[in-house]
Amino acid sequence: MQVITSDVKLIFRDPTLRVFMLLLIALLIVVVVFLPSLVVAFPILEPLTLYILMGATVQASILFGFIYSMVLIDEKETAVAKVYGVLPVEKMSFLGLRLLPPVAFCILITFCLLEFQTFYKLSSLMSLLISFLIAFLTPLLILGVASFSKNKMEGMTWFKIFQLLVTLPLLAYLVPKYGRLFGVLPSCWGFEVLREVVEEGYWHLPFSIGLLHSVVLLYFLMKYFLSKHYK
Repeated sequence: MQVITSDVKLIFRDPTLRVFMLLLIALLIVVVVFLPSLVVAFPILEPLTLYILMGATVQASILFGFIYSMVLIDEKETAVAKVYGVLPVEKMSFLGLRLLPPVAFCILITFCLLEFQTFYKLSSLMSLLISFLIAFLTPLLILGVASFSKNKMEGMTWFKIFQLLVTLPLLAYLVPKYGRLFGVLPSCWGFEVLREVVEEGYWHLPFSIGLLHSVVLLYFLMKYFLSKHYK
């Protein structure tokens, strides 16, 4: 618990990371307050609102993925990770507990975004389920960036790569002929669930596939991370 508290304190103590927190608040304001006015002023934007909303739903995961990956890379650079490595705790559970706060933050922010947006009427339960599925991107980003980076400079490069992979499935709706190819990326299934709900389609299958896909990816990525980080 002390480690989790330390992680959160580090985020709010670092001015750069605090800026990212403010960006999330700005995102909510833009989508909930300003975007509806823009759509009214520029009707050409109306067909794009679903795709704009899709892109907005992953921003919390992207930002928290960056913030927490930098925390893990910092402890690797300062050898704090080796200290954690000798703690008499089960490492998988320890890592899982550390990942809970960013996941919870992402669920909360994405839920608020979907609840307060005015373009589509979603039930609170549906908003929560979509937020839960999309929040899996957060630990995947955190562990992906931290696992492959030796320092913060490399971390920035890997983060840009993973950020691209998160948003890439939006292209599936521009080139539907090749849409299935994007199914290997977990964010694709979150987007697909949102689309099915908005269009009153069958969302259960993409939700189930996306959940299973994300859980399997997360398990293997946690195993890989643990084999490198605390040694």
